[in-house]
Amino acid sequence: MNINRNRRVYVHKNSRKNTFSIIQDRRVIGYANEIALKKVRFLVSKAGRKKHLTKTDNGHAGVSGYVDDQEDFLNYQGYTVGYDATICDSFLIKETLGRVEKAPSAFLSIEKGIFIPNV
Repeated sequence: MNINRNRRVYVHKNSRKNTFSIIQDRRVIGYANEIALKKVRFLVSKAGRKKHLTKTDNGHAGVSGYVDDQEDFLNYQGYTVGYDATICDSFLIKETLGRVEKAPSAFLSIEKGIFIPNV
């Protein structure tokens, strides 16, 4: 996987492959079960969510940021973030049910979920 760490990536869950698709410059550049990002934005396409609610499967929500070193996240403590199109039009912090749009960093894991630091 050839990632330019000076450019943002967009990551979304690929439900067909049960992994994350990593997109940079509008191209899928790889797949990963775990990825760490910094300067994170949580994005939801309103039009894509509307299509999803009518049972059309599409990648309409994801996380954007710069790839970070995963070693920094081995003992990561923080909040769990999730997204469910049937509940809300944005990502939510599961512990507080507060909306989240940005975070200084995030750790995404297919097995464990999405984590952000306590901010």
